[in-house]
Amino acid sequence: MAAAKTDHTDERFEREFGRPLAEAGRRSAEPMADVGAVTGRPTAATAAFEHPDPPAPHYWEFGHMGAALAGALPYVADGELRAGLERVRDAYAPVPAERFADLPVAVVHHDLNAFNVLVTRTGQRARVSGLIDFGDALPTARIADLAVLAASVMRGRPDPLGDVRGQGFYSGVEFVRDRQTKEPAAEETLMICERFKDEGVLAYPTGPHWNILKLKPPLSFTPAMADEFAAALDRVLEAGW
Repeated sequence: MAAAKTDHTDERFEREFGRPLAEAGRRSAEPMADVGAVTGRPTAATAAFEHPDPPAPHYWEFGHMGAALAGALPYVADGELRAGLERVRDAYAPVPAERFADLPVAVVHHDLNAFNVLVTRTGQRARVSGLIDFGDALPTARIADLAVLAASVMRGRPDPLGDVRGQGFYSGVEFVRDRQTKEPAAEETLMICERFKDEGVLAYPTGPHWNILKLKPPLSFTPAMADEFAAALDRVLEAGW
């Protein structure tokens, strides 16, 4: 369902259509899977559509990433942030230029951020109820919608990982309270292990500060099991940090 955009999502609009995903609180794996399925349908439906007079590309259009970054960098005052953006530019800007012409194309939303995806809650389940703001839709690489949405839903999520290291199937995930100071998150790591028990996962802390999650799965560990573990870790972290 597509709904017209309003300047403010008032109570009546929210009752009728839902509230923005960005304001919906906890985003567990289930509603995010629903987000992916629902938002992919318009793109799939327009895969064969050819506009007789297509609109001009946006400045922020996927294939213009290099030019957009180059134009924005001089205005980024934070030196660390600017350096990070420069690394992104150097590593990834050549990729669209080299591969853009080979990417599957469709008419995409092109501003599919978490404020333009509406959700409703029934009991404990949040489901996607609609999309708004199609003013920037245009034909471009289908991956553009996924890139915008993924970046948007990750904003504001807890990011307690200090480091991940290991060899083979033996790995350690370090949790910290501050990624700059590397303050160990010992109590939080123990809390994660306790919550894992409710998910059917047994994991234990280790290290001099007891803030490293020790992972030693059996050799019979499969990709499907790895997916289950990643989903469980996501739920555990989303429950609070």
